[in-house]
Parts: sequence; C-alpha cells; structure tokens
Amino acid sequence: MIDKEKFTNYYKAFDKEVVLEIINMFIEEYPERFEKLRRNIEDNDFENLQFNAHSLKGVIANFTYTEPHQLAKELEDITKEINQSEEKTVPEESVKHIQSTYNKLEEATKQLLEDLRNIRTEFE
Repeated sequence: MIDKEKFTNYYKAFDKEVVLEIINMFIEEYPERFEKLRRNIEDNDFENLQFNAHSLKGVIANFTYTEPHQLAKELEDITKEINQSEEKTVPEESVKHIQSTYNKLEEATKQLLEDLRNIRTEFE
C-alpha cells in the first residue's frame, strides 16, 4: 500500500498536473510493461527480462511502494545472475523462481494501481 504521507511529501513541490501525468503514464503503460515481461519469460529472453524488470523497478520507485519495487529488483537480480552465468542451460529452479516472482510482482502491482487510482482522485 502506498504511504500517502510519503507520497504527498515526495510530490509536494510538483504541480498537480505533473503528478497526474506521472500517475496516468504508469497506469497507461502497465499492461504493455507486464506483457513484455510475460513474453520475455515465455521466450526465455533473460537479457530483455533483466532490462524490463530494471525499467519497471525504476518507475515503481517513483511511488514509494516497497513490495513491487523489491519484487522487480528480485526479478532483475535473478535474470542478471542467469545472464552472467557461464552455463548453457538455465536450471529449472531458476525458471520456476522467475515465474513465481513475476506472479507476485503482478499481484503487488495491481494493488499499486488501485492505490494510484485512489490518489489520482485527490489530485483531480
């Protein structure tokens, strides 16, 4: 859940229009971001998965929401380890860990979206 006090303090110097734009941009980009992650996982494209998880982590950091940020970092770290490995095949446990982390990230981000929609009404 977003800490509204931290959120308000973080964005107090911004015009309401800017805050709304940041919120709306995240809400609009959410489906595409998660589609990319899902596709990366399906394709075993760990290089792009690492990049896309890193990107999502950075965007989520704007909202002071800890759980999805930590999960995006975990997804990034798992894939970074795979990408740096000398192994030709990815262990099944790593693939399961990626899928599990993605599922948790998706659920936590749904809560973030709900919180952002509620906060957005306060800025409109």
